[in-house]
Amino acid sequence: MSSAVLGIDIRPDGGFSYVVMGSDGSIIDGGNVDAGELIRVIKRFKPSVLAVDNIRELLELGGRFLKRMGKLPTIPQIIQVTRLSDGSEVRMEDLVKRYLGVNVSVLMPEQTAKYAAELALRNVGSIVKLFENETKIVVKALISTKQGGQSRRRFERNMAIRIRHIVKDV
Repeated sequence: MSSAVLGIDIRPDGGFSYVVMGSDGSIIDGGNVDAGELIRVIKRFKPSVLAVDNIRELLELGGRFLKRMGKLPTIPQIIQVTRLSDGSEVRMEDLVKRYLGVNVSVLMPEQTAKYAAELALRNVGSIVKLFENETKIVVKALISTKQGGQSRRRFERNMAIRIRHIVKDV
């Protein structure tokens, strides 16, 4: 993973505005994309942080995006910049004024994405954990019951019972 930060915001049309920033604050890339293209942006730049202004908005409107993001080999750390470390929520406009010195009353999605990335670079916000590591354990019979004639049903029952006992132990 690189040290790039990806700031995103959901547009009124359901797409995303995004800005990719380097660790020095320089803008590497930006634009307006749909969920599939945003996944390609994440694969291309491999950001270490994904900065959002409101995680609830992303959960409601970006469900397809989150499902696809969960399948990526490396998932960036998600930071909600409007939730401070003490748990309080602050409007994005107030954060921009306080930390960046920009006085604005309404932010457009492109501006929100840019400022979210800048605030994340300044360690503003809280980490949001959406994905957990999971381990899959597969228990199956190594023998086949294709043959067996009249005893086939009995073999299947015995295997099912053995598998249930093994699963109970796991």
